[in-house]
Amino acid sequence: MFHYLIVIVMMYISRHPVRCLGQIFNLVETGNTFSNESYYEVTLKSDRQCLGLCKYNRLCVAYEVTSTTSTTVATQGFECRFFDFTYHYYRQNAAFSLVKKIGAQLYSTVIEAKTCKDWYRYGYKKNGVYEVKLPNGKQNVYCFMEAEGGGWMAFQRRFNGSVPFHDKFFSKYENGFGVSNGGEYWLGLKNLHLLTTSKSHDLFVIVEAFSGKTQVKRFASFTIGTPASKYVFNYEKVLPRYSEFDLFKRDKGQKFSSIDQDNDAMTGGNCANQYPGGWWFSNCHHDFMNGQYFPTGVSGYGNGLHWYKFQDSQDYRSLKKTLLLIREN
Repeated sequence: MFHYLIVIVMMYISRHPVRCLGQIFNLVETGNTFSNESYYEVTLKSDRQCLGLCKYNRLCVAYEVTSTTSTTVATQGFECRFFDFTYHYYRQNAAFSLVKKIGAQLYSTVIEAKTCKDWYRYGYKKNGVYEVKLPNGKQNVYCFMEAEGGGWMAFQRRFNGSVPFHDKFFSKYENGFGVSNGGEYWLGLKNLHLLTTSKSHDLFVIVEAFSGKTQVKRFASFTIGTPASKYVFNYEKVLPRYSEFDLFKRDKGQKFSSIDQDNDAMTGGNCANQYPGGWWFSNCHHDFMNGQYFPTGVSGYGNGLHWYKFQDSQDYRSLKKTLLLIREN
């Protein structure tokens, strides 16, 4: 059956440019190839035919082509090997290695992912930094892949205080800031609004105290409102089987405030000035994760990074790490 497919594909390629399924293949190695076995091998008359055959096979996301030794052009051929895993997936797996092969050229598809969930579907299942295509363009983000079904994208990541959050104006919180390529960052309210209103998303929260204790909480149908609404924070429900401690009860339905823009529910003052940092303050907060970072875990009253109930209602304790993640359903 596969040989009949080869004939049909070769007839089409001879008459048409090689566009096929719209895949793009990059040359990723010369003189090296995968040590793993291919799922199919064949010898063809041109390297272009190898490309075409790979593009027409839904399994094929990488291929190797090697010119066979011949003294005449008439008898020269190309050995083609086809693989069902990408070069990038292969290289991130420590158990796999490349082997030398004289004359081999290795090609792999270019992956363009919009979300961490896309990367997870492609087989990338390690926590780390990945490039995604956000509404405002391509950007590196931290993806949480190793638990909770994987594919979670961090819109806030804090772990050492290297990026100050408490001194940012509203425009910074709108557009995002920090070092998303491995550091602390805030993805931006504009991105959050566009992402959470284009598709249904869940919110997943992971925190760690300086004691080493961790807590997780998950919320269904999480949304961030429009710019006109001042990016109202909402979710449909808290999902069971996670932390017993309440989280984001007072934040639900609140507008976003910052040190230069007071949108909170408190009269006669700005919570974001009283407890520096941008957040969905009510009057003012129980849970607050964009405050000043305190490397000892001891903060001023109500300042720092807080999950109030988890921290035994201690207003002077600040968290060590926070990770706020979203994933489309």
